[in-house]
Amino acid sequence: MLLCIIGFACSRPGKHQQRVPAWSSNDPLAIPFRIRWQKFEKGNLVRNNSFEVGKYLPIDTLKKSFSIDGWQKVGKNVQWVDLETIDSALTDEVFSGKHAVKITRMVADEMAEKGEGIMSGFIRVIPGNYSFSFWTRLHNVRPYLSRLGTKMYDAIEIKLFFYDKNKNPLNSRYLMPFKGQKIDNSFKSLSFSGFNYIKDFNWGRIIAKSHNFPFSDGDIPDDARYVKIYIGLKGTGTMWIDDVDFH
Repeated sequence: MLLCIIGFACSRPGKHQQRVPAWSSNDPLAIPFRIRWQKFEKGNLVRNNSFEVGKYLPIDTLKKSFSIDGWQKVGKNVQWVDLETIDSALTDEVFSGKHAVKITRMVADEMAEKGEGIMSGFIRVIPGNYSFSFWTRLHNVRPYLSRLGTKMYDAIEIKLFFYDKNKNPLNSRYLMPFKGQKIDNSFKSLSFSGFNYIKDFNWGRIIAKSHNFPFSDGDIPDDARYVKIYIGLKGTGTMWIDDVDFH
């Protein structure tokens, strides 16, 4: 359940006091139950979370691209899988419905700053704690620095970007009290980061996270009013994505 806190700032003594809401993630249990329940009832905040709504865009007589409602394609090696246009035996190309996103990268540049994948539009949020998960399938995925013996790290790239009320990017540094160090709260690839190589991974639900217990993951910065979700492949191999959930 989404949890958050509402506080009130007061005017200076002698002036008429005005109650102004001030949101914070520091004490999420303090928000009234009614507010928490309203946010919980909204459920999944991801528009077109299973990529079912979209259209093909003709480029010329031989080529076509696509547009997925609520999402932006990042890179040229991203496909919109449509069960109606592929071999009927390839039913594992999607997890649910008739569509999914598929990324195939044969070569990865060791100096690349980003990979290829799919980016959501702006999702309106308030500070608090959110859960983020999706379903994926993987085949022959290797790190982009495999030549150097490096583990996955962000070869499977899962990001949550934070924005203020004007949709300006926010700093994603987050203090981990357990170690007294700051980490990148946008980085959500921890579930895969320690692997050397993934030969095959059948459809499974992945919880996107930055760190492990004993501290909660999924906290939204106090100034954040919007987020964007990015899921992609920075290494080599093939990745399928379906049923993205953020609530």
